[in-house]
Amino acid sequence: MRSIAFSVLAALLFLASVGFLASPIFGTPLTLAQDRSSLEVARDHMEQGQTFYLQGRFEEAATEFEAAYAAEAFSAFLFNAGVSYENAGQLARGLELFGRYLEHEPSASDRAEVEARMERLRQLITARAVAATTAPPDETPASGADATPETAPVEAAPPEALPEDFKSLVSIRTTPEGATVRITAAGGEVVSDGPSP
Repeated sequence: MRSIAFSVLAALLFLASVGFLASPIFGTPLTLAQDRSSLEVARDHMEQGQTFYLQGRFEEAATEFEAAYAAEAFSAFLFNAGVSYENAGQLARGLELFGRYLEHEPSASDRAEVEARMERLRQLITARAVAATTAPPDETPASGADATPETAPVEAAPPEALPEDFKSLVSIRTTPEGATVRITAAGGEVVSDGPSP
């Protein structure tokens, strides 16, 4: 009897150590590893998005930037996803994400440039639609019969570097909250004595 009790206790300790007792049955999600902060998750998606972008895998990059935004709602991720979709030839999706970026950042310092970019995308979408309706009936789109003018892929070579207007960010969380933060760069101090968010 004592060996059965010991076996049951050993089994419970093992299950607790792998997270079984934290399963949905007991009211909390199953976790086999330490929970990662949403900021860490966002950073991982952002870095993967940058990697995909530099490989010319623009749709995958956009998906990663959108996942980063889902983890942490930083507007930079929306902008970078828009750039990625634009390079993937998904102009309507890029246009949508640039719009969401401006909704999130109504007083963005680059608002005029983003609005000009959006207007250019609208014109390209319109031009593609016109070209699709005026093409001879025996011609099919190069990317297949199911492609629409707004989403027809465009071949683009992988870039050598991230675009100049790609957004990056610095997010600092301090303990205690509100601690003084100084950020320096090779050229000197960038931000000083600002409280952290």
